[in-house]
Amino acid sequence: MNRYSAKTHILLFVVLGVLLYWYTLPYPFVFDSRFYLVDNPLITDSGMFLRLLDIPAFAKAFTELDVHRDVVVTFILRPFSNLTFHLNYLLDGFDPEGYRVVNIAIHICNAILWYALLARIIRHRNGVGSAEQQWFIPFFSTLFFLVHPLNTESVTYTIQRYTSLGTLFYLATMLLFMASLLSSTRRQRLSAYIGSVITLVVGMLSQENLITAPITLVLMGVILLRLPPRTVLLRASAHICCLPIIPLLVYLISRAQAEGQKSLSNISRVIDGYPPYEYAITQSRAILTYFRMLVAPYGQNIDPSYPLYRSFAEPEIIISLTILALFVIAGVMLQSGKRRSLHNDLLSFCIFFSLLALSVSSSFFPLPDLMTEHRGYLFSLPAITGLVCRIDSLRPQFSPLWATRLIILLAVVAAMYSALTVKRNLLYSSSLALWQDSVSKSPDKWRPNYNAGVAAIDEQQYQKAIPFFRRSIQISPYKIEGYSNLGSTYLALADFHSAISAYLEGLAVGGDSPVLLVNLGNAYRQAGQLQDAIEVLEKSVQANPYLIMPYRILAELYAGLGHREKALQNVRMARELDSGDHSLVLLEEEILKLK
Repeated sequence: MNRYSAKTHILLFVVLGVLLYWYTLPYPFVFDSRFYLVDNPLITDSGMFLRLLDIPAFAKAFTELDVHRDVVVTFILRPFSNLTFHLNYLLDGFDPEGYRVVNIAIHICNAILWYALLARIIRHRNGVGSAEQQWFIPFFSTLFFLVHPLNTESVTYTIQRYTSLGTLFYLATMLLFMASLLSSTRRQRLSAYIGSVITLVVGMLSQENLITAPITLVLMGVILLRLPPRTVLLRASAHICCLPIIPLLVYLISRAQAEGQKSLSNISRVIDGYPPYEYAITQSRAILTYFRMLVAPYGQNIDPSYPLYRSFAEPEIIISLTILALFVIAGVMLQSGKRRSLHNDLLSFCIFFSLLALSVSSSFFPLPDLMTEHRGYLFSLPAITGLVCRIDSLRPQFSPLWATRLIILLAVVAAMYSALTVKRNLLYSSSLALWQDSVSKSPDKWRPNYNAGVAAIDEQQYQKAIPFFRRSIQISPYKIEGYSNLGSTYLALADFHSAISAYLEGLAVGGDSPVLLVNLGNAYRQAGQLQDAIEVLEKSVQANPYLIMPYRILAELYAGLGHREKALQNVRMARELDSGDHSLVLLEEEILKLK
């Protein structure tokens, strides 16, 4: 069998991709997939995409839309990715199967695009005949990317289509740009060039990582294709002119939401995060963690508790910066005249491309999380390829027997990665299982404990939820969500005394929170302490007169006590706030029957 059989390899990639992910199709939406997708009214309304034509007005209107600020920012920065979610919604509603079919297809396409890119580079550098002997790099680089467990978060975690779709357009831009440089006819070169600009622009409207693509194109042309820098820069001029697209979108959002403040610090804080200086220091360590996870993928966690470093003088940061500096120096030295070869050029390119792939999320622009697995998706392509390239450069020193054993060893490693991918994917079958796994690895972080409690409630495992909420309160005693959900859990178990205690505990640290007051009033009502319930609910109305629930409960309580006028007053206040709720109409009719 000819080892360099492109059709055979591509068929294998498709089959492997399907086998590794098909069973995840019915898995539920988890974590931010609900926040940014299921509970996001912008995704379900086609008209919202037209409103993006006036970004400043749209950005200012997020409060009146009753949508979280981060959701609006993401909707503006990634309109094409969100459009694909909208099309999924039009076809299947919120059935997760359709969304995951698209995610799996994108992942497989990314593998095929990278394979085609590497094969084209080798064919250009060594000729068609030599390319058949050099199947090793394209095949194993693509295989490890396809089956690697680090990439599960970008495939199975539905909302991270942002990452995989951005990577799809990144690779398509690279492949088309290369075709525009190497194609034999002027028509083919022009078509490929126009296509590369289009995929770049669409990609920039899908994920912010595409801002580094023009730099990657220049490096590819100069290092891998060995074209003169002047020629490559001239050919990439249209792509370079696209660089302001993402900063302009960020600027417009920042200006609208900061009421005209135009400072760089405001622009970099469109999504709240850590102080830029400390975030950048920490990312030097995080980059090496991504690399470690590619080689030894243990400790995967949907919500890792990553340490924040505050000084360049910390030993871990000194070591990290030294290693990164050595990588950069190696990349430069591999470009010296005496050392230039296909292997060295490819390794040098992979070093620079891997750093560029993380430069947006791991630089001076802070994001809410110090580290997340999906940020390693694009990075994994050049990082894996660099390792495979280094292994391939050593193969000529092996005897035929040991060369065969090396291939078998790599196949075994790919099988191990595949098994770990399946194991990791299985956690996504249940939100509770996923968050219990996270709690076991980040026991002192608030969010995993809190989300594990919420997941337990969703699965009606109320006794399991209690210790998670208790632990979340211990970690962050001033976040009222823990008290609110702990009380709701006790109510579901008909433990009214414990529910009341949880709400009172929350009010003691959080002040007169309207939500806690409403929940406490409801608990008093269920416990039969009606006067206490009325007193607390009246207090909640004073704290926030725009909540419907306290008026509804007060109307029911007053009606039960025979206070017709007070009951009517409250039900009519509720109807003013929500005129479309038919149950309030029925409640008012029942109250009117009272004498």
